[in-house]
Amino acid sequence: MYDLIIITVGVLYLGVLLVKRPEEERFFWLKVVGLVLLSFVFFDFGPLHMPLGLFIAFWIVKRKSERNRSLKYLALFFVLVYFVLTLFLPSYSLTGVEEERQKQEYIGMFTSVESVTTIPPDAALQKELQKHLRSPALGGDYHPDLTYAPILRTWILRENGIPIEDSAQIYEKWWESGVAESYTSKDDHTQILQVDFRNKHYFAVLEKKNINEPYHLVLVIRHNGFRPGAAPYFPW
Repeated sequence: MYDLIIITVGVLYLGVLLVKRPEEERFFWLKVVGLVLLSFVFFDFGPLHMPLGLFIAFWIVKRKSERNRSLKYLALFFVLVYFVLTLFLPSYSLTGVEEERQKQEYIGMFTSVESVTTIPPDAALQKELQKHLRSPALGGDYHPDLTYAPILRTWILRENGIPIEDSAQIYEKWWESGVAESYTSKDDHTQILQVDFRNKHYFAVLEKKNINEPYHLVLVIRHNGFRPGAAPYFPW
C-alpha cells in the first residue's frame, strides 16, 4: 500500500504543477527532490521515531527560500500526509495487492467456501509442515520438486485432529483415510493441489521463491465444489 501512496502523491503533485507553473528558479526540481529526501531522515528519541528531517526541510523553506515557496511547502505537505497515512494503513505492497487479487480469483472458482487459510512464508508453522520432508522414513528416492505433497498432507491431518508421530505416519494415516489427490504446476515456483479427504474438499497453493528451497503452503481453501467450467487448473 505504501508504494501506491507514493505513486498517488507524486501524480497529484505533478498535477498541481501543471495547473500552477513554478516561477523561474535555478535548480528548482533538484531543490524539491533534496527537500523530499531530507524529509525521510529520522532520528530516535527514546521510544519515539521522529521525522526530524521533515521539520528541518520546512525550516529551510521558511528561512532560505525566496521563490516557489508554496510549491515547496506543498511537496513537504504531501510527505507529511504520507507519514500520517502509513501510521494508520496496513503495510500492503503492490505485490500484496496482486496476491489478494489472486486469492479472490481462486475463491471465485467454487460454489461455496467453508474456510480460507493463508499462511505467511515466514510463519513458524512452515517449519513444522516441512519437518518430515527429508526423513529416511519416507523411503526410496524422490525428486525435490515433489516434496509439496507431504506438506499439504501434514496440514490436513493436523487440521482434522490426526496426530503424526513421524513421517511414515503421514502416508499410513493419509491413505487409510480414503483420499483423492490432483496436482498441477502453475509455474516453476507454484504448485496447485486439489484434495478430497473424508468428504472434505481442499484447494491449496504452495510456492517457493528459489528453485532449491522447499515449498511453502501459502493458501488453503476448503470448499464445496467447483463452479461449472471454473476449474482451469484441473482439466477433469
